[in-house]
Amino acid sequence: MFRFSASFALALCFHILPVTIVLAQQADSAATAALPPQQSKPEHRDIKAGPVTGRITVLRSTTPFPAGGSAFATVEVGAEGKAKLAGTEIVFEADMAEIRNVTGAVAVDGTGRSRIARIETAPKGGKVSLLVELALAGDTSPGTSTLNVTLKSPDGGHDVTRVAWPVIDCAGGFYDDIVKVRNGSGSRIEEAVEASQERDKRRAGRWLFRPQAVSTARRGKCLKSVKRWSRRHGRSVYVCTQFEETAAGQGPSSVPYERKVYAFASRLVSSRARDHELSPRRDSGWAIKRVSGNLDGFLKQPPHPAICNGPIAVFDYFDERMAGFMKRADTYDDMAEKSHALALLRTVEAVDILRSRTDGHPGWGNAPLLPDRTDGEIPLKVMADRLARATGDMTLGDEVAGTGNAYSAIEVFAGFMKNDTAKSLDKESRVSLNRALGALEAADYIAAVAGHYKDLRHALAGSMTTLRKAHGDKCTCGG
Repeated sequence: MFRFSASFALALCFHILPVTIVLAQQADSAATAALPPQQSKPEHRDIKAGPVTGRITVLRSTTPFPAGGSAFATVEVGAEGKAKLAGTEIVFEADMAEIRNVTGAVAVDGTGRSRIARIETAPKGGKVSLLVELALAGDTSPGTSTLNVTLKSPDGGHDVTRVAWPVIDCAGGFYDDIVKVRNGSGSRIEEAVEASQERDKRRAGRWLFRPQAVSTARRGKCLKSVKRWSRRHGRSVYVCTQFEETAAGQGPSSVPYERKVYAFASRLVSSRARDHELSPRRDSGWAIKRVSGNLDGFLKQPPHPAICNGPIAVFDYFDERMAGFMKRADTYDDMAEKSHALALLRTVEAVDILRSRTDGHPGWGNAPLLPDRTDGEIPLKVMADRLARATGDMTLGDEVAGTGNAYSAIEVFAGFMKNDTAKSLDKESRVSLNRALGALEAADYIAAVAGHYKDLRHALAGSMTTLRKAHGDKCTCGG
């Protein structure tokens, strides 16, 4: 029921019909509700033609008015003393605006930008009130829409006054930015959602090199042990409390988060690099599916004068719904960084051991096996290339170099480990190579899913961030 209600509310938000902005006499409730009270106030212009007097009132805003919207002015006409009001004419002439309507106890002639209102009979109370509605300029260049009001009394006297509305095409400017987002980050919304919810069928669905964490308990000979009760074994067992320290450079380094990285990656192996939380049946997957559909609808809507109205509230709703997704995306970013650092460490250790055994291969010369990258991360594929070269097997090096990504390179290694060259490596070399490839494979799985989250954030959250800024920059019209 909640999902249906939310969806219905969003549908209403994204199908906003054009609305008019009312400029009315005094504090009309329907008009003042449309604008913040502190941003609008009535403005009066007095006019006099002989014994006939008039007052023109508009609701003035501190910010420009939207092009294509409506503006309103009221005109109140009366006569001094016993002077006759019947026969009075009020002439309205608009510039950069169209007069839509003139209403009141008068006869009205004219079309387009001009109207003539005639008071044919004097009303009770001696005054006549008119309401004039204008369609403000709709072009994209800033300008001013004006209304000239001429009062003509029955005795031939006349007076002229002018009211103006500064106009900016706020909706048009905002729509231009919407089109840019539609053609930019918004163009990949559907693709990013589908990719995040599909399994990567190119992957085996099982570990090619099951990673093994380095245990600090096996770094050296046990020097001291004590007998302790073990709940897991249901009996007392000996536990080592002091180990002989391994000499520097003699074996793999222990990493506090290594087991966590491998456990995290294990969830992605059987699912072929798809995070189950992005499934449409899960909260994060349902949220991005719903948000992406509505955001796509917003980006594809046609231009209209009211396009500035309401999107921020909708984006706030989206942000709330995507809070869980964003938190999980941050987790993947953190794990991708940790797994990449771990893969680099294990690769360096394996390369050092392999080169010490083979003294490098003549075909590789003395070039460094890992580049000194100060401008960013060393890609996982580069690490795989350097591992292949360190084995001294040129065929392996060529095959790995010819692959297009890290996972394909790891698949080549899986075949290599079964041939005679790999079997001829000593135990320490094989162990270090397997350890490095396991770390690379784990990092590759995590990086693949982290990439889905990155694409989704760019397409969804990135688009909304851009639209928020555009709304603040362009939707500056007031009344």
